[in-house]
Amino acid sequence: MDVQLSRPPTIDDVIPGQAELSERAAAGLGLAEWLLSCKAVQRTLRRGEFLFRGGEPFDCVFLVRDGCIKKCVSNAAGERVWGFRVAGELLGLDSMRHVCHVCDAKALCRSTVWAIPYVALLAACSRCSRLRERLTLAQVAEIRRQRSIEQIGHSCGAAQRVSAFVRDVTLRSPLRGRDFLRRNRDDVARFLAVSAREIARELRTPTAQAFVPAVGRDERGG
Repeated sequence: MDVQLSRPPTIDDVIPGQAELSERAAAGLGLAEWLLSCKAVQRTLRRGEFLFRGGEPFDCVFLVRDGCIKKCVSNAAGERVWGFRVAGELLGLDSMRHVCHVCDAKALCRSTVWAIPYVALLAACSRCSRLRERLTLAQVAEIRRQRSIEQIGHSCGAAQRVSAFVRDVTLRSPLRGRDFLRRNRDDVARFLAVSAREIARELRTPTAQAFVPAVGRDERGG
């Protein structure tokens, strides 16, 4: 059975075309200018640094500019990985219905994000109904993706889960898929609830190598 994850919401899902953004569109308002108009600020995170922790007040939606951010929760039983966000993807949408963040967000490598104040985002939505509609659809997409992850976890074997993830991460980040899988095998194993050995074995299959052709050689070579 071929399984596939729905992709995370991206900035392109939320930001309408320039003609719809605001009355300032006539001046050629682009993404960077729009972010600044929302009082967004850039943050750079070191590897292992937290962007936010579960339980902290929710006051920003984040756009990953570069790098990779891990969504996770920790308890006495250990860490449970909820997912990963790469360049162009949004973080924090699943906390918009809550007062606080519902999980941790941690940089897997040196990463840069735009922090978009939620109050400013709501103000922009009040000026542009199309933006409000798109933001709602992005929230729905985030919920849909989480459900698809849970469905795959309950109904698919380890090999199918790894295969679906290989396809997903490589299509979302084609230039970094190979490096991501090689460097973050333990986090991927926790996310998929499989062993690191099962991931290494699946990455050697023809299906996986069709997406990340160099992974098999890297794994065999250590």
